[in-house]
Amino acid sequence: MRVAPELVATILLFAGISACAQPNSMFVYRLPYEDGTDVEVWQDHETHPLPYALDLAGQNDDPTYRIVAARPGTVRFIRDQFSTNCDPDVTSCFNNFVWIQHAPGEEWTKYSHVAEGSVTSAPPDGAGLVVGSEVVAGQWIGNEGNVGMATGENMGRHLHFEVVIPDDPETAQPTGTVGDFPYDARIPRFCVGGDGILVKDDIHEAGPCPS
Repeated sequence: MRVAPELVATILLFAGISACAQPNSMFVYRLPYEDGTDVEVWQDHETHPLPYALDLAGQNDDPTYRIVAARPGTVRFIRDQFSTNCDPDVTSCFNNFVWIQHAPGEEWTKYSHVAEGSVTSAPPDGAGLVVGSEVVAGQWIGNEGNVGMATGENMGRHLHFEVVIPDDPETAQPTGTVGDFPYDARIPRFCVGGDGILVKDDIHEAGPCPS
């Protein structure tokens, strides 16, 4: 994903992200794709324009890839009414997303670029979620899409994934085109072997974490 430099600067300032080294996520997450999906790391936490975020993409030549919750939690915010894929230099392009709060602890995950209606529409067209829905790890929450400033292979279809700790969970309210609020980012860890840190161009098969 390529993002306009001025937009990146605005996001960093608003989110309170600094150039200092960030700690890893408290939780170890599963890959946020349906079981059996080969997932390529398009951008890792060091190469992504937004520090500590990831760009992931399904690689099974499927017409639709299901995005799943990376850990049990509560759906806090949803935006899935938009359908437009925009030029990355346009700063007024709205993104679709899902924010999930995880417990115990303070970490939230964000799933961006999801396809129009794939979160809130009733099954089988969508996951049928609403704000306040409780989800389990591996539960379908939407489909991979290219809504917003999404570029790359396959018409830019991919998942932008973040792990953050909101500055104030009680007042957190997504704003702007990308739907962020002030937060402290974390480097996501996954149950994929090794240290769990994803590296650009690696491919991993999605599945449940060992119990």
